[in-house]
Amino acid sequence: MEGLLIHALLRELAPELPAQNLGLAFPDEGSLAVLLKGRSGRIFNLVLRYRPPSPSLVLEEGTLLGEPKTPFQRQLWARAKGPLMEAEQVKLDRVVLLRFAGEKGFVDTPPATLVFEATGRNANLLLLDEAGRILG
Repeated sequence: MEGLLIHALLRELAPELPAQNLGLAFPDEGSLAVLLKGRSGRIFNLVLRYRPPSPSLVLEEGTLLGEPKTPFQRQLWARAKGPLMEAEQVKLDRVVLLRFAGEKGFVDTPPATLVFEATGRNANLLLLDEAGRILG
């Protein structure tokens, strides 16, 4: 996926942020769908396909289902909570930072950041804590 395509997608997403996080789905072992309700009331999925060699980042309507299938997906499900506050591209590179606010509850979940590297055969998805330390 090219940096300019990512830039265009994030420009489309920006007016909807911060967006309420309605939950995560894992359609397969190499993808993550974040169901979001934007500021306009629009409900959509932010879908990250992080399996090389063809990573992608898209906005999709409809319902995507799937339980966490890997330990990393279970960690995402537990830690990527709260509203999606910001989606930022590093320059025009193929790296996107998704910042989640965390949530208060019976067990508080601190803010977390997903780093999506859509760099072809070296694609990656990282989970960071508030201080920028890698959690998974």
